[in-house]
Amino acid sequence: MGESLAADPGPGRQLGQLLQPRHRDGAQEVRAPVRASGSRDNRAPDDRSQDHARRRGYELCDQRARALRPDDFERFDLLVAMDAGHLRELRRRCPAALQHKISLLPGEIQIPDPYYGGADGFDHVLDLLESGCARLAQIAAGRLA
Repeated sequence: MGESLAADPGPGRQLGQLLQPRHRDGAQEVRAPVRASGSRDNRAPDDRSQDHARRRGYELCDQRARALRPDDFERFDLLVAMDAGHLRELRRRCPAALQHKISLLPGEIQIPDPYYGGADGFDHVLDLLESGCARLAQIAAGRLA
């Protein structure tokens, strides 16, 4: 199985692409590697993103974004866009035979960019991401069962 990639973060969205989904079903835990892609190549997540994530037990200090590469569509099993604009861009760049690998988070969750707002925006983004990643992990666990 390939890796999972979340695509094209804005300055504050980088946080979302870097959370690793966790789901507990009895003793089973599903973890998926997550990579970030975007225009902020090799940059760490925004300090506010890191602070809010750390309060919830996520450590992002070693994470770095990178630009989406043409071979990512072959390499990764799933590319998760954070909003409809990113979804359109991924679909535009993806070969027709690999379009099935691209989606929003389950439930068509779209992640807003908290970069220009207040602290509540980062918490809201985390809430959305945890919910979407939990659903994604449930789907993955069902397919692996």
